[in-house]
Parts: sequence; structure tokens; C-alpha cells
Amino acid sequence: MDERQYRLTKHIINTDFDKAYEIVRNLSEEELEELMLDIGSRTMNLTVYSFMNYLLQLNETSSFHSVTSLLMAFSLCHMEGAYTISLHHA
Repeated sequence: MDERQYRLTKHIINTDFDKAYEIVRNLSEEELEELMLDIGSRTMNLTVYSFMNYLLQLNETSSFHSVTSLLMAFSLCHMEGAYTISLHHA
């Protein structure tokens, strides 16, 4: 895990979404997807989903919905209702 990923994970887990946003705001969809899926898989923490909802509140885009859908379908799929939430975002 590199320094950026460590800081992002720390901010997301601590619900410091403003600071986490500063780290991801200029990333491509592919970079954001890779980071969020990795953080979700490593932490298995629903706070990653909350961060994605925070991003959607700031700017509802199809790319944010796509990443959120993938997060719930793959990284957090062990949680009850995850697939239903994934379909909602898809």
C-alpha cells in the first residue's frame, strides 16, 4: 500500500470525507475504481460505501454510481443486501 492509499483509507475509515475527497477529486474513473475496490476488499468496512455516497451528493455522476455498484457487488458482497444496493446504483 502506498502513502496515498494509506492516507485515503485512514480518512475514509475515520469518516473525514472532506480530506478523502481532496485525495480523489482529480483521479480518473479507473483510478478511483481501483482504489475503492481495493480499500473495500481490504477493510470490509461499509464506511467505504458511505464515502461513495458522499461523492454522489457532491456530484451525482454515472461514474460514481458505477464505482459504487462495483464496490457493493464485489468488495462488500458478503453483506446482506449488497447486491440489491449494487443494482440500485447500476
